[in-house]
Amino acid sequence: MAFVLDASVALAWCFPDEANDYADTVLRRFVEDDAVVPAIWPLEILTALFVGARRGRIREHEIERAGRLLGNLAIDVDEPILFRTFDTIREVAQTTQLTAYDAAYVELALRLRCALATTDAKLSASARALGIDVL
Repeated sequence: MAFVLDASVALAWCFPDEANDYADTVLRRFVEDDAVVPAIWPLEILTALFVGARRGRIREHEIERAGRLLGNLAIDVDEPILFRTFDTIREVAQTTQLTAYDAAYVELALRLRCALATTDAKLSASARALGIDVL
């Protein structure tokens, strides 16, 4: 069964100082399940990696290694649909007080009726409040 993968979990695999047991557990889930991410996910990941490199948290060559790691996982990027952004995602963002970026993860989990993997406390609480299972 698929699950929605928040960037916070994937970034824990990329930054040594963010490694944690929860992220490792989610990574092992790829043995049996695929992940799905909103269309903004690749840009969130790349931006965080660039900022991390500028701040000395990782080296430039580690960005390439992270890209290979993430590229080898069964991660499907949801097709961006403009009306969803202005209708459903806006509604979720306003209801939960999440950013549009975070609301995109919640909307995707709601639409696909699947669990959400996140280390973000506010995102997790909002998802649970809407009846979404959080891994």
